[in-house]
Parts: sequence; structure tokens; C-alpha cells
Amino acid sequence: MYSEENNITSLPIQLEAFESVFIIFRPNAMPEKNRLTKISLNNNPVSKNSGSKIQINNKENYLESLIFQSGAYTLITADNNERKTGMVQLPEPLQINGSWGVQFTPGWGAPSSIQFPELIPWNKHAEKGIRYFSGKATYRKKIMIPEDMLTKNQLLFLDLGEVEVIARVKLNGKDLGILWKKPYNVDVTTIVQEGENLLEVMVVNLWPNRLIGDANLPEDCNWSSETGVPANLTEYPKWMIENKPSPTGRFTFSIIKVWSKDDPLRKSGLLGPVQFYSVTRMIL
Repeated sequence: MYSEENNITSLPIQLEAFESVFIIFRPNAMPEKNRLTKISLNNNPVSKNSGSKIQINNKENYLESLIFQSGAYTLITADNNERKTGMVQLPEPLQINGSWGVQFTPGWGAPSSIQFPELIPWNKHAEKGIRYFSGKATYRKKIMIPEDMLTKNQLLFLDLGEVEVIARVKLNGKDLGILWKKPYNVDVTTIVQEGENLLEVMVVNLWPNRLIGDANLPEDCNWSSETGVPANLTEYPKWMIENKPSPTGRFTFSIIKVWSKDDPLRKSGLLGPVQFYSVTRMIL
């Protein structure tokens, strides 16, 4: 969507986190009759964040609209034609509440399997092995999808809310790929089914939490005493050379001491809120 007036071209650009785009202006290009110049929602101009309400794909002979927010939309094209959606009423998002089964990678201090009554950050958990955990954990939950969310010309998306830091999503055994930046959502239209669905979310966090947890244990190496810089290892410990476990029960080993026991833990895990939401697809 862009407009041209007084030799000035104006267009709104909406970027998600870590997103970039190329804008190409072609010399001597003929104006497209389907090019949008204005969008209104319930007779009010949509000037900001239009992509959170409606997204338009300009096809050769028509406009494909994906509608994320209920209401009546009017699209004004470059040839001054109006295209109206009529009133679109989307069902309310399905909020996923309650407990989750969580499995942690064994051998890194956390219990292999535990029940989370609700979604909370690992670093806030009462269990030390979870609070200091770094690695992968898999969340599992059975989800009931009602019939009214699976209608014709309607797409269904899964939104994980907040994730720290990376997630891989599976629904009914189908791998839907890796989500590494906001928004943590994915189209599940072709995978979801009416009634019971199995949702699996594998989450990986960063390394500092386990290093900070290990810093609370007795030393198992000798470090330089130089101040003002991270402490350096003076020699490799015997237990590491002999490929044995740390005698103090540490899980990690580093030749530079960057983190201390008093450093704040990083927020980790699937934090939500998790929800399924509907999107209407219309041809205009």
C-alpha cells in the first residue's frame, strides 16, 4: 500500500523483530490498478499497525485479504474503487490454560519429567535443577479444538506468546519448524483437527543459568587472581584430563570464569500465553 502526491511516494512499513525488507522502485513502472492507497476499519482510517488487523496479498487480478481482527474493512485502490469485506466476525481466541507435562534432557540437573501446574519461567521454579537448567525441555499437552474454529475460508494459527529462547513446534506428530523470534506463531490450519490434538513444544535456552548454578558449588579448578578481567584457568584439572565427572558435582567446564553465583538468572522456557486464533481469508 502506497500513495504518490507532489512527487513524493509514501508507504507504511511494518517490521517484526529482526526483520528487514527490500523496497524496489522500478523506473517507468505503470501504476497497478489494484494498488491500495487507503484502508479503513469500521469507517476509521487504519494508519498504524494495519498488518495486525488485515494483511493484503496483491495478486494479478484480485486482492487476497487475511483478516486478524473482527470488523468491516474498506479498501481504496489506485483507480478509486472501493472493495468492502462486509462485517467479519472472528471467534474468540482459544486460551490454553492449565498444566503441562515437561521433560528435561537428562543428565543436566533437572528431573527427567515433571508437571507444571501453569507456565512459569524455569529461573523462578522452586526446584534448583530446573532453576539452573540450561538445555532442551519438551512441553506436552492435549488440546481440544472446537468445531467453530475450523470453518471454510478460515485459517487457524498457534501463538506461543513469549519464548525464551528458541522453540520447535509439533502438532499431532507433524513438525512445524523452529520459531526463533517474535511473533512466535505458526499456521496450523492443515494439521489441526476437531477435538483432541497433541501439542509439543521443545524449548532451548541459553548457557548462563547452568554456569551460574555451578558457581554456587565448591571450586574444582585453579584460577588466576588477576582483577579487572574474567578469571582464567591456570591449568587443566586432573578430573577433566582423565574424562571423569567433576568432584564437586558441577555440570559445566570453562577455561574463563565469566559468571558468578550472584549474577541474575536469564528468563527461560515457554512463558505464554499460548493460544489458538482464527484468521479469515477473503478474495476481493
